[in-house]
Amino acid sequence: LGREAWLRRVARGVPTAELPAVEQLPFVSLQVPAYNEPPDMVIATLTSLCRLDYPNYEIIMLDDNTSVEELWRPVEAWCHEHSIKFVHLQDWPGYKSGALNYALNSMIDPRSELIGVIDSDYQLDSQFLRRCAPLFADPSVGFIQAPQDYRDWQQAPFYRRLYYSYKYFFAVSQPSRN
Repeated sequence: LGREAWLRRVARGVPTAELPAVEQLPFVSLQVPAYNEPPDMVIATLTSLCRLDYPNYEIIMLDDNTSVEELWRPVEAWCHEHSIKFVHLQDWPGYKSGALNYALNSMIDPRSELIGVIDSDYQLDSQFLRRCAPLFADPSVGFIQAPQDYRDWQQAPFYRRLYYSYKYFFAVSQPSRN
């Protein structure tokens, strides 16, 4: 019924030289929506995105209706210092999907072929786009959900439960549906 090994088209540890040439890689728009999040956490996520080993991408930071200016202003300043697109949406409808639709309609680079939605508390491996973007060369692939993990899960019972729940989901549930 299930297995712990994913059937992968691009395997872990594939040397970068075996992946498509730079000119064949699609342009990716990474969109990071946030609402009332701690600035240090959001900046850590954006820092991980800046470290991606991928030549063709943009980062769009979307602050979605955060009412406390002390939460979004440091992120805005950091984005400006690092040439990341930033917008603070005030009284914007639609919650997270409304903010993402705003980016699609008003901010996205016209070269974008793929869109990645990155939660504001994620940390991405530097090879994330190198491993995932080439999968879209297959016309039957329209969506990818990559495994995710919690950080600092050992310190609290609630986070440990979440960690093991996600571990089961990505190790058993998702492969059995694949």
